[in-house]
Amino acid sequence: MMNNVVLLCYGKEIEYRRAIFAILSFAGWYSGDIRGIRFVIYTDDPSYFEPYLQGLVTEYVFLTDSMLHDMVANTGYIHRRKICIIKDVFVRRQGTPVLFLDSDTFAISDPQPLLDSLNRGECFMHVREYRFADAPDIYRKYMRNKLENAEQYPEAFLKLIESQSFLLNGNLLKFENSMYCWNSGVLGLSSETGSLMNDILNLTDQFYSASRWFISEQLAFSLALPSISKSPLFPVEPFINHYHQVKEKVDMLTARFFDRTFSKLDLQKKLSLIKTFSLSLNKITIYDYCAMISYYSLKKGSVGKGLRYGVKALLNIPFNPLFFSYLKPGNKVIKQIR
Repeated sequence: MMNNVVLLCYGKEIEYRRAIFAILSFAGWYSGDIRGIRFVIYTDDPSYFEPYLQGLVTEYVFLTDSMLHDMVANTGYIHRRKICIIKDVFVRRQGTPVLFLDSDTFAISDPQPLLDSLNRGECFMHVREYRFADAPDIYRKYMRNKLENAEQYPEAFLKLIESQSFLLNGNLLKFENSMYCWNSGVLGLSSETGSLMNDILNLTDQFYSASRWFISEQLAFSLALPSISKSPLFPVEPFINHYHQVKEKVDMLTARFFDRTFSKLDLQKKLSLIKTFSLSLNKITIYDYCAMISYYSLKKGSVGKGLRYGVKALLNIPFNPLFFSYLKPGNKVIKQIR
């Protein structure tokens, strides 16, 4: 049976590059027969991918402007497209599980155990983030510089789930504020999940209509998947890095791979280079995250937290040329810390 690894990528060249890096890193780390993995890419420009992915089993689903428009369905919520393409994969490949990757991800260890768990009927998401009850305070503290009155979105969501039940898998369920929100940058969906996709789409629409919370699809998967997985959801951080907070910095470092010289290399050489590179890149993203927390903690007077994360940042410095490229002038984070 083929394993389906699915990505959604459209609109900008930088998105294509991120998706290509995600695919090559996954293939580079995979210890099994790579011919047993089908990379299903929903995109508006298949020709961009082809030179880089020659030798891999790929399936391109061409996205037209009208298809992208219809997926949003007049809701204004663009992340609805993610659910629509996953639903389409389950229709095309009935009876098989789906591993969905956001384009801003890359593998950091062998993903074979993830595919094994899917074939056992288990589900997973990237990482467990916070209890829903804690979301308003978290958004008030950490999102106020990005969103005006940031806590209004989780507050509206909490008000909604406290006031009604929701249809899922033929049952009316009450969701509790003690449940957890998981990050959906990686979605491991057992074959049984296909029967839930309409419900997940309906949940997303209800959540977004009531709250306008931009993570509404993530909320829907967080609440729906535990009802069908054959074991509790588990995080996959040890396997996949989801660098959504440092995309521009990773883009700068991975740009070296997107030229004619790299695209013309044989597949095994590409995979070897990307696999080695991903180890250092993973350390840099951890360093960046810890350095940022350390900086803002110290700025706010939280000395203990600032020092703890400062030490973590130092311990993750990869002493190689890649790190010095990251430190070059123009890096906004480094300029802030200095």
